[in-house]
Amino acid sequence: MSLIGNTPLVPIVLPGLDKPGVEVYAKVEYFNPGGSIKDRPVLWMLLSAILDGRLTRERTVLDSSSGNAGIAYAMIGGALGYKVKLVVPENASEERKKRILA
Repeated sequence: MSLIGNTPLVPIVLPGLDKPGVEVYAKVEYFNPGGSIKDRPVLWMLLSAILDGRLTRERTVLDSSSGNAGIAYAMIGGALGYKVKLVVPENASEERKKRILA
C-alpha cells in the first residue's frame, strides 16, 4: 500500500511558457501498483471505511466497474483481506477481466 501515491514528480516543458520562475510538474500516476490514478481514491475510501467501522470483515465491497477503479478495488481490497465483488458489463475486455481477477 505504501507504493500508492508515492509516484515520481517529473518536470513538464510547455512550449510558450517562458515565465521566469515558473515550473510545471506532473505526477506519474501510472506508476501506482494498479497502473492508474484511481488507486489513490480507492485506497482512501477503503481505509476511511475501515477506520470508522463501516467496512468490516463480514461485509463485502461492491462496485460496478471494469475500469481502473474496479481494478483498484480488487487489488487493494484483496491485499487488505476484504471480500470484493465487482459487477462487470458484458462488453468488458478480456484484458480488464483478467486484471480484476488477478
